Amino acid sequence: MPPSDATSSHKITPIGLAPDADSYQSLYEAQKEIYPRSVVGRFVSGRWACVWLTQILFYGLPWLMWNDRQALLFDIVSRRFYIFGLVLYPQDFIYLTALLVLCAWSLFLFTAVAGRVWCGYACPQTVYTEMFLWLEKKFEGDRSARMRRARRRRRCGASAFACMSSASRKTSAIPSSSAFLATHSEPGTTRARTPFFTLCPLR
Repeated sequence: MPPSDATSSHKITPIGLAPDADSYQSLYEAQKEIYPRSVVGRFVSGRWACVWLTQILFYGLPWLMWNDRQALLFDIVSRRFYIFGLVLYPQDFIYLTALLVLCAWSLFLFTAVAGRVWCGYACPQTVYTEMFLWLEKKFEGDRSARMRRARRRRRCGASAFACMSSASRKTSAIPSSSAFLATHSEPGTTRARTPFFTLCPLR
């Protein structure tokens, strides 16, 4: 009997076989631990000078007074923005837009003329990365000390995993309660002849 038009209009797509385990390739690469080496020189000294300058400005400006008020104050409630002697209102945001555009063009200009000056010295990511690298060195040691600690941690983890695997194999060899009762109980009862204790859960 020929198939109907409704059945023949559907296209049948065969399901392919799953790839073999050997031919499977993960799309994610295992993360490698990074141990940065400490460096010295005039560029590093310049970066630390920028770290000190930016942090002093960031934490010092709120304490700087100007005409009996903070020198830099964004008063959201009263919709006034104080920048030293300049007072801006919401309708003056065109000046803030012009200032941001000027900063963007300055960033492009400095990058084209002197390279990655902002990203390498004054960017917040660079500044705080340098600070946390200093803390890491003070608390965990230099690069070689951190690498030795990581190797010991991996060895301890492998030893703990081996001990847990061995213990799980030994625990699984203990008979279950039902099997113990079947072999050590009195005939016709489920009462054990002697009390027993087992480390494995009841199955």
